[in-house]
Amino acid sequence: MAMFVFPETPWCAPRSIPGGSCDDAVVLTEASEQVIYDIYDALAEAFPDQIKKQVMGEVMSHKINRYTIMPRKALWHRIPVVTLLHGREAGCAWTAAHFFRLLLLEDDPRLDILRNHVCFDVIPVANPWGFAHDLRKNANGIDLNRNFAPDFVYDRDPESSEYGGPFPGSETETQVLMQLLEENKDATVVLDYHNVGNRYPLFYTYGGPEVQLAETVFPALTKKWQQDYPQLRDVPALGLHKPNGHEGMFADYIISKGLWALTMETPMTMPGLSQTKFDTPTIHISLEVLVNTLLTITASMPKK
Repeated sequence: MAMFVFPETPWCAPRSIPGGSCDDAVVLTEASEQVIYDIYDALAEAFPDQIKKQVMGEVMSHKINRYTIMPRKALWHRIPVVTLLHGREAGCAWTAAHFFRLLLLEDDPRLDILRNHVCFDVIPVANPWGFAHDLRKNANGIDLNRNFAPDFVYDRDPESSEYGGPFPGSETETQVLMQLLEENKDATVVLDYHNVGNRYPLFYTYGGPEVQLAETVFPALTKKWQQDYPQLRDVPALGLHKPNGHEGMFADYIISKGLWALTMETPMTMPGLSQTKFDTPTIHISLEVLVNTLLTITASMPKK
């Protein structure tokens, strides 16, 4: 197991990064997948030799795009990144898109290891129909994060918010993610990125190195955030880890392929700080979780 080492100084989100709330130019709860794709498409146009775009599928006229971002130097790590598997969790897709924009357009030397030595294979909107309709499920009324083998649950009520469908892998969106893993069999980690409601950031645990990673990343970020936001100073810990069930989730499928699954959740609204869904402070905190976690992993894990 890796001994994780957090950056000596936490990476800080630029204050210029916009939120996606009713107080911002883009309201994510009223947007479609194109608001996310626009960011990636602009990067693909600017870096045609480094970014490969593929349309992996289509659901009710909503495309599922994939963007493979190649490193500028020697390949050390492959990291597939999946966001927006649940359609109401648009903040994770917005956060990740702005991370990649910073990675490619800004000259921040602290991101050099990620820019130069990591291949990111990204499905930025895994549930485009759900995003366009601000719903957790897909167009067939299926929770895509319950539509995988192993541990698929066959007898769940179709009206349940966690209904996983008639059989594992029944959905186009699920099949796209299965193909993604088939083409990344040597991944260092697979980032399964979600949003949680009015709760602190967390990593779900499956018996791998997630607890150690959480206990490395979150105390350091708690210290930073309590300096940045005085209203958070009375809270002992601003990041959590908790066991996750095995119910046909994407993480179950990742683990079944012999890969490390990191299921990360950042808040829709940060408790004690935010007032509106996906507002600017929440996006900044989410970006700091994402980037500092990636820096910690890539600096600590063996090169592939």
